Amino acid sequence: MAKDDSDVDNVTTLLRLGKGLQVLDRSKDPPIWLDAAGPIILVGDMARSLMRNQVRAGSHRVVGNANGRGSIVFTLRPYLKHATDLSAFGGQGIVDTKEYFDKIKARKFNINATKDVRKFQQNALQRRTQAAGDCQEAAFGHG
Repeated sequence: MAKDDSDVDNVTTLLRLGKGLQVLDRSKDPPIWLDAAGPIILVGDMARSLMRNQVRAGSHRVVGNANGRGSIVFTLRPYLKHATDLSAFGGQGIVDTKEYFDKIKARKFNINATKDVRKFQQNALQRRTQAAGDCQEAAFGHG
């Protein structure tokens, strides 16, 4: 079973064949994993961020299926060559879209990569997270 994940893009649409994808149902307490049925539309981290966390990114994971599975995936990613006016999403200011997207992407690692590459990316993410925490403590006097 793969680690649970949310996609970095704006929206992901999946047309699936066979079982093997689960989505997290947060309406339950505690949340539970359900086998996905039919077409799936997942909100991504970029859309969540632009909407100032008013929506949650769709958590999902891949589970084993002896019969295999197939998916047709369409992802909608931001256009990175122009700035984004955050007022269109209820925010303030204009941001460099590529820089904004890269900051979101930097908190992720590729769950589809080989195990060695994934482990390398996870370790790098932990180092960046630790370094950011150390900088925050130094800047705000916590710790």
